[in-house]
Amino acid sequence: MILTTNFDKLTEHALQDVGISPQVIHQPAQFTAATPLVHSRVTVIKLHGDYLDLDSRNTVDELSVYPR
Repeated sequence: MILTTNFDKLTEHALQDVGISPQVIHQPAQFTAATPLVHSRVTVIKLHGDYLDLDSRNTVDELSVYPR
């Protein structure tokens, strides 16, 4: 499992370059549909979202509260 605050896809691309297709979670709603961590080869969790998300966390106010 890789926890990152990055918005970009560099981590995913680096893993794909070495033949690993990671499970990527970048929104809280994705946790319920995700493959359990013990069954996923690599899971990348983007704590602040993805740059393609409209609800990414970037400002002080957005970063002051995280979903459970």
